[in-house]
Amino acid sequence: MTRLETTILHLDDFFKQNNYEYLLMGGVAVILYGLHRVTQDVDITFLVEVDAMKDIAETILKSFSPRKEQPVDFFKRYFVLPVTDPNTNIAVDISAGVGGFDRRAVTRAVAKIIAGRAIPCCTIEDLILYKLVANRRRDLDDVDFLIKTYREQLDVSYLTNTAKGFQDVEREDIFEKLKESLA
Repeated sequence: MTRLETTILHLDDFFKQNNYEYLLMGGVAVILYGLHRVTQDVDITFLVEVDAMKDIAETILKSFSPRKEQPVDFFKRYFVLPVTDPNTNIAVDISAGVGGFDRRAVTRAVAKIIAGRAIPCCTIEDLILYKLVANRRRDLDDVDFLIKTYREQLDVSYLTNTAKGFQDVEREDIFEKLKESLA
């Protein structure tokens, strides 16, 4: 088993033991959907209420090492808790899923088998949307790969309607980039 797989299983154990709903996203998810590329970290989103973020961050920090000073304050401010798995030294970015999109994505998660275990992973459509939100060159390349590879299977209606919803939080660029990628 690789260190990345060991980290994913450690995360799965932790989140299940604490009854936190989560999903795998980011580079690992893209790899699971068939893109042959390297990633050095694990990205997850888990469902949390804003008023519970402090307590949950403190619970997470009992099992994972912080990568930022004042990690709880960082988490409350940016909704991301950068940690390291102390067993593997693999970086993990744990995102607080507090919005409607995150809640839908976790509900829609599909099982992907990693080291013999079913791990909740975002759907292709939600992965595309997460990548559009991140908006880095590597993420946009991932979007192009996912659309090219899975074009016939994509729920384009879900994608476009959800991307339009990001306009409410002043991210019109997500819908525009999606239209460009689908063209």
